[in-house]
Amino acid sequence: MTRALTPTFAALILAAGLSVADPEVEVSYPSGVPRIEIAGSYPRSTYTVWRRLPADPLDVPLTHRDVLCLGPCFAFDPAAEPGQTYLYRFDLVLDDGSRVTFGPYAVTISSTLAARVRARLSPSPGAGAARVELFLGGEGGPLEADARLFDLQGRAVATLHRGPLARGLTAFAWDGRGDRGGMLAAGLYLLRFSSPLGTTVTRVLRTR
Repeated sequence: MTRALTPTFAALILAAGLSVADPEVEVSYPSGVPRIEIAGSYPRSTYTVWRRLPADPLDVPLTHRDVLCLGPCFAFDPAAEPGQTYLYRFDLVLDDGSRVTFGPYAVTISSTLAARVRARLSPSPGAGAARVELFLGGEGGPLEADARLFDLQGRAVATLHRGPLARGLTAFAWDGRGDRGGMLAAGLYLLRFSSPLGTTVTRVLRTR
């Protein structure tokens, strides 16, 4: 014989189900790098984010162990391949010392929003020394890469990098000088960054 649930008992079951339900996962692509975040706020908690391919038996950490959560819990995945599906897991230690695991979440990395190559020179507009950021996505070893500034007539005026470049983000200082040794004149330039993964062109404005 099946007994009907009282409203109070049914409410308790519903509340229990809601308390253990995984939050939704949100994916964004700031500057072309996948950012995986669980919905909700978990202040003063610590967390670790793990990732694996569906066919792999072991997870690999995307973050250092026990990152302090100041609100949202997230991880960047610059090595993620566009079009590939990954399983992400969040392990949290809550403020009261209890532990909770969310996931795994199946996430397919966007083929259009995830950048495989990215280049940035800052400040722009700017004069004098600048910071150069070059990014190569995916996993694997270094790749041959070329980063140069061109004027609007298509002439290469400053070589920023030429040769092997590690995957991920590489940042370095540039003194603002062109290949001839002098400071680059004020004007609009094009930063062209190319590798076997593709080519990107960014506008750079230099001032006096």
